[in-house]
Amino acid sequence: MSHRGLPRAAVALLGAVIILVLPATAGAKRHGRALPTRVAVELLPESTASVSIPAIPLPGGAFVMGTEDTNPRTVPLSGGFSGAIAGGFLLSKTNKVALRSGRVDLGAADLLADADCGGASVLRLDPASAVTLDRSAPSTARITPKGIITATVHLVLRLAVGSRVLPRCDAGLVSMGYATTPFTLKLHGDVTTAGLNKVLLTTDAPAKLTAAVCLDPGSPTSRCNMPPVGYPVSVGAAVAVKLSITG
Repeated sequence: MSHRGLPRAAVALLGAVIILVLPATAGAKRHGRALPTRVAVELLPESTASVSIPAIPLPGGAFVMGTEDTNPRTVPLSGGFSGAIAGGFLLSKTNKVALRSGRVDLGAADLLADADCGGASVLRLDPASAVTLDRSAPSTARITPKGIITATVHLVLRLAVGSRVLPRCDAGLVSMGYATTPFTLKLHGDVTTAGLNKVLLTTDAPAKLTAAVCLDPGSPTSRCNMPPVGYPVSVGAAVAVKLSITG
């Protein structure tokens, strides 16, 4: 729901919720300087990413059709991030949250299937895959007094997959090592009457990136032993998060 559509009662309730969840130490000072307010972002179970992948070549010269942007693959997400508001949370002001650490795990998901083999999977996301914050760029979120949240999050994708390496329908998937790819997501959402216990955030638009994919058989927790192959993909997200704001 857009903040423009929130009734006055809902806006008042939002303010009350924020006041109640803030500890007595929020805005406190030490030696004349305001203390930072800690912020935790926990992904709730309905959080997912959407992935669109182009057609890929298979051994023997065949191709597997990719997924269209209108029918992306859904990947479950779990985990979260932590950060802080320098100077403490201020009511009636826009607060900037600096994200500092965290990890989001990617659940197992079939990314590509072979229609000529009865829909058998040829590329499956390994649950060893995850995203972490990119330390080379600051990730931030802003919370306005009306409860509008915007975030720019710089991430590193650690991708491991299982892939079919033989041109046979009965060939199983072989685990590959992992490769890493930096990318950025921009998200937005509102704090509604559900308060900070459930905030819905979605990407402004799918991120276009060239994902590094390891095609060297090995443990999904081991770095790829050969140069990875780059595949252009689109990644979006629709997440529900619980925000915890403490002194």
